[in-house]
Amino acid sequence: MAFVHHLEEKRNVSVRTRNHRLSAIRSFCHYVAYANPLTAAACRRVMLIPKKKGHEPLIEYLETEEMEAIIATADISTVQGRRNHALLLLMFNTGCRVSEVTSLTREQLNEGPPPHVRILGKGRKWRAIPLWDRTIQAIDVMMREREDDMPSLFLGQRGAPLTRSGVRHLLARHCQEASASMQALAQKHVTPHTIRHTTAVALLRATGDLDGVSKILGHASLNTTRLYTAADRSRLAETLNSISAAFAPGRPSEWKPDANLLTWLESL
Repeated sequence: MAFVHHLEEKRNVSVRTRNHRLSAIRSFCHYVAYANPLTAAACRRVMLIPKKKGHEPLIEYLETEEMEAIIATADISTVQGRRNHALLLLMFNTGCRVSEVTSLTREQLNEGPPPHVRILGKGRKWRAIPLWDRTIQAIDVMMREREDDMPSLFLGQRGAPLTRSGVRHLLARHCQEASASMQALAQKHVTPHTIRHTTAVALLRATGDLDGVSKILGHASLNTTRLYTAADRSRLAETLNSISAAFAPGRPSEWKPDANLLTWLESL
């Protein structure tokens, strides 16, 4: 308890970070109780420390035209630009996590038919994701220029496998270039995971298939995929507009008495 208080009061971490640290400690205590039963009582006291409830942040994603604007900034007249073009297309196509992208190898790419990529995700689970024709074409152009025998699909400037920080850096640079022609991008904090959210929302808009989208993204639970349905602002707007007539009907017309009725009342 002193440690979690230190995290919150001295290090000013978020509630989510505090809960992550507590989860790690509880998992360790679970192992200790199993390995040494004499410590079970003390470990149970630690495992009973509750997690804190915090504010769930909104899922940030890009509109399709914003993502396409970022992809379009890759200069395909240069070797590095062609690599970035293939990388951005693959990330948007598959919705991969940045760790999954940086660990991709040549063997995981299958040009088909149908063309697809095999991705090793969380829990050591494999999933196969079909690839667009333009994604395959961009990767083919990039690979024809490679003269190395490195197994990694994407390499950095020094010939080593591309790192997470490398992906974040090039994405930030392309976002900055795209924001010059699209002002809405300048107000958004875009990370590799934002592209994953963008893919999820775009797939749900196009298909509405929660189970299919969950398999593409590698989610262990459909509840995780449902979060993107709630985050889709355009779909929420359509839902509100569809019921607006029932909750906010038009202004009723003023009643006017019939002329025959007025004549009859005046004759009384």
